[in-house]
Amino acid sequence: MLKNIIVLLEIAEEAVVQIEACEITTRWFRGACISLSDNQDCDNLCRRGVGWLSGSCKNQNCVCDC
Repeated sequence: MLKNIIVLLEIAEEAVVQIEACEITTRWFRGACISLSDNQDCDNLCRRGVGWLSGSCKNQNCVCDC
């Protein structure tokens, strides 16, 4: 049972690493991405404009999640 839990934790950790690695800063967002409305605009741009899964403001940049 403990071995199964360890294996599941390793798989989950690997999945998180893969998700974090699939982020792209978009050049289509204009200006600093800092406010709540910017965050929503970034998400809309990434999903509808570029076709990625989602987007959010990170370090004042619009980052799309693929």
